[in-house]
Amino acid sequence: MIDLDELSRLNNAGDRYGHITPGVVAELIAEVRRLREESTRLDFMLENDAFTVRCNRDGSILQYQLMTQDEDENYHVLHDEHRFFNTEREAIDAARKAQP
Repeated sequence: MIDLDELSRLNNAGDRYGHITPGVVAELIAEVRRLREESTRLDFMLENDAFTVRCNRDGSILQYQLMTQDEDENYHVLHDEHRFFNTEREAIDAARKAQP
């Protein structure tokens, strides 16, 4: 796994020869952080057997909730049941924060 702290140090101080490649390293750090966050979201959904539901609110607004289904085929919202989110990622993140 890429050590982001080491990449950050290289970005700020250079390699052992003092060469600094700030643009490339900064982009790599940002991309790795973004991918790790996406991986965390996916892991959460898989662990909770969750899925996003697109809701058409007021006939024109599309918003999302994150749900799961129990063994009795009942659906449960994994975050505040009365909240809707503008993106699927927002719904997943809210559900992650709502978990104890």
